[in-house]
Amino acid sequence: SDFIEDVMFVSLNTPDEFIGSIDRIRIAEDHIVVWDGTKNDIFVFSRSGELLSSIKRHGRGPQEYVSIGDIDIYGETIVVFDDETSNVLRYDMKGKFIDKTSVCEGVQMIADKKGNYVVFSGYDFEDYEVTCYDDMGSIVYETMKVEGKRASLPILFNNAMSLTEY
Repeated sequence: SDFIEDVMFVSLNTPDEFIGSIDRIRIAEDHIVVWDGTKNDIFVFSRSGELLSSIKRHGRGPQEYVSIGDIDIYGETIVVFDDETSNVLRYDMKGKFIDKTSVCEGVQMIADKKGNYVVFSGYDFEDYEVTCYDDMGSIVYETMKVEGKRASLPILFNNAMSLTEY
């Protein structure tokens, strides 16, 4: 086919866990990372579907998130965007906390190929709809300056983000 090179079905084995809803799946070289939006939990599976670890860090502490707005992976790092506190938290695949970075308010986030965080904020929050931060929280670039009232809807496909204006 011109679009699909290979298909693989994996049954996710959750012996003591129940996944309420799958809001996002990210696939790394050796892992499958699932965000359960109902419980606000993150599950890490092997590529064969074995549950390896979970991240359940709800709260307002330094290693915790209040409300997951999005997740992504960069290498072997899980990147969590907390849309309630405007923080990006990083965990390893075993669920161990790495660090936290403050970013602008936003509604969606992806990690780019350089490990930066690209945050879609929308016109209600900031002067720019898209802001890119490095892992220290410094702005790398801003784009799509807000002029007047308009809404852009983020569309994620295969770890690439495009924006559609309405």
